[in-house]
Amino acid sequence: MKKKGYMYYIIWIIGALLLLYYGNHYLNDVVRQGEVDFNIKRGVWVGAAYSFILGIYLSALFGLPGRSNFNKPMFISVFLPSFILLIYVLLSSYTKLPTIPYYADITGRNGHFFLGVISGLSLIKSLFDTRR
Repeated sequence: MKKKGYMYYIIWIIGALLLLYYGNHYLNDVVRQGEVDFNIKRGVWVGAAYSFILGIYLSALFGLPGRSNFNKPMFISVFLPSFILLIYVLLSSYTKLPTIPYYADITGRNGHFFLGVISGLSLIKSLFDTRR
C-alpha cells in the first residue's frame, strides 16, 4: 500500500514538471507572438488559463477527484471571488467595467497567476470529494 502512495506522488511530480516546462514554453511563445503582432490579449488569456489549469492539477496532489460533493461555502467564498478577480482584467479589455480599488496592488507581480491557481484548486475541491 505504501509503494502505491509513493508511486502516485512520483507520477504527480513528473507530470507537474512536464506541465510547467511545456506550459512555460507555450506561454513564452504566445507572449512573444503578441509582441510581434501587438495583440497582448492573447497572452493575458493564455496566462489566466495556464494558471487555472495549474490550480486544477495542484488539486490532484491531495488525491484524485472522487464522487461529486458540492461544498457551497468554499465555492461561494473562495472560488467565485478569486475567479471574478481573475477574469476581471480579461472582461475589462472587451467592455467598460468600473475600477476596483487596489486591484492593481492585488494583481501586481504574480497576483494574477495566484488568483488563477487558487480558483482552479478551489473549484475542484468545492465540487468533488478526494479519493486515491
